[in-house]
Amino acid sequence: MNCNMKKVEGKVYACANEGCGRTARFDYSAPSKYKFPCQGTAAGKEVPSEVAAYARELAALPPADATLPDGPGTKLRLLLAEAGIVAKNCNCAATETRMNNLGVEGCRTEIESVCAEIVANAKNWGMQIPEGFDPLPYVRQLVEMAIERAEVAEAEKTTLQIAPGIAPSVVDGSTVVEA
Repeated sequence: MNCNMKKVEGKVYACANEGCGRTARFDYSAPSKYKFPCQGTAAGKEVPSEVAAYARELAALPPADATLPDGPGTKLRLLLAEAGIVAKNCNCAATETRMNNLGVEGCRTEIESVCAEIVANAKNWGMQIPEGFDPLPYVRQLVEMAIERAEVAEAEKTTLQIAPGIAPSVVDGSTVVEA
């Protein structure tokens, strides 16, 4: 059975099936593009009030737009938010800041320690990790996706400039190329 996603507020949706509680925020895409395996026990028509309250907290977060930092940490938080995972009572904000400060290349260099920190945060958050299951490969994939998204966002911010005192040119870092 798949989740029965219903709009709660803005771009935030929640599953109406009994016992599921999945929430998701779709800043860049439509919920119809996704099929979430439902954790519920029976089909439902309305989103339970406690799930809707949690979904409204998710809706209160700033939108994923250009006003937010485009670092890997922010991109990871937005990826997780799209899957309905929102940090509460954990050290996730510090990890996000660390990743943003490291930047794309720093996160690639420190990926093992970043992934270990995320798993520790998940355990502190209360996520149950089954005995014998190693979440690190999956966390690494998410971190790599976040790094790639941050890299793309960084490249999109590159602007064409005219160097002072020179005929119109493209300034790319420290290199000036005559137009």
